[in-house]
Amino acid sequence: MKTAIVSAIAIGALAIGISAQNRSAPAVPGQEGPAVRAVTPDEGRAEPGKKSDTDYWFDSQIVRLTAQYDDATVTTDRTNDGVVTSNVTDANGNGVARLSVRSAVLQYAPTVGEPLLAANDGGERPTLDVASRQAYGLWRDGRTRLTWKNGLMRPGGASGPLRDLEPRELHTEWAHGLTAHASRKFNARVRVRIKGQDTVYSGEVVSTRLTRDGVEIGSSVWFPAQQTFMWSVGRTKGSLSPEVLSTANNGPGGWKFNVNLAWVNIQTIAFQHFSSNPPAGAPAAAERAACRPRAGVLARVVDFFAPTLHANEPGCDFPFVWLNGTGYEPCCNRHDLCFVAYGCNWKTWWMVWTNWRCDVCNLIAFSCFSYGGDTWNPGDA
Repeated sequence: MKTAIVSAIAIGALAIGISAQNRSAPAVPGQEGPAVRAVTPDEGRAEPGKKSDTDYWFDSQIVRLTAQYDDATVTTDRTNDGVVTSNVTDANGNGVARLSVRSAVLQYAPTVGEPLLAANDGGERPTLDVASRQAYGLWRDGRTRLTWKNGLMRPGGASGPLRDLEPRELHTEWAHGLTAHASRKFNARVRVRIKGQDTVYSGEVVSTRLTRDGVEIGSSVWFPAQQTFMWSVGRTKGSLSPEVLSTANNGPGGWKFNVNLAWVNIQTIAFQHFSSNPPAGAPAAAERAACRPRAGVLARVVDFFAPTLHANEPGCDFPFVWLNGTGYEPCCNRHDLCFVAYGCNWKTWWMVWTNWRCDVCNLIAFSCFSYGGDTWNPGDA
């Protein structure tokens, strides 16, 4: 039970890239803007797969992003005025191109050839990951008949598949001394334990090591062929697979976005950030002490969980806020309705010694977030 509880808090962070944001058209200077349009909560839900404000906040906390390719290194950061810049150096360490990305325009300046100034019609605000891959793509593929594809300018009319713009290694330096380093391997063989059974996953694997001030504090792994993500960061541990994300388990029906190295790094950082930073307004220590048992495993679990769980507001509460607007939200609403019906609140979370009906509500929610205790051998990845 402890494993399931601890894994559930981590699931809340997994909607990076799943939740969404809406954009409104800019007002024309000198003209009256459109009338305010009220919407229902359902209408206000954003499109799955789009970035949310939380995504952009995590991106804003990146100090530097370093992408290592076989033939180049791309270093990306953000200036004090919000411009995202990527510098490309070749295998010999020579600077070969620079890309600057603003909300409205992109400016690409190679050391050889004509520069490019283009409207930023990718549909998203500039992020370090997108700028990094865009800079490498323009340097390697040129600018022939460029069209927008999945938020990136790519050459049009090319025969065959487009170049894979994912780096071999990605180093994400984040705030508070956190650093995530992802490595991409091919033809790997990783020993895993799935639902109590030992097996081997073969093929491509992306593994991330999380450090704080140089000391390793967690790791994660992504198996593209199996579409399975596993993590172990501090007190959070778990996995997500197509089975867990299936509509039969109240999931969104699979992964709603393309998982890449940048997402794996930021998601691993998010586990650490949210498990160690309770939200504002969380119950005080004295309140938590009044409602937990005196000793035992449950006492330790509640002491960890209570500061970060409210479970009494519409939709998904912290740390599950990223699940709003996704296939997981019905789980949260069902849980909250159950709490209202039986007079439960955050103090009754997994307190079997008080009201078993509140625990039934929690079991209903956990049925959406459960996993089979899957693990992997980090030494293989």
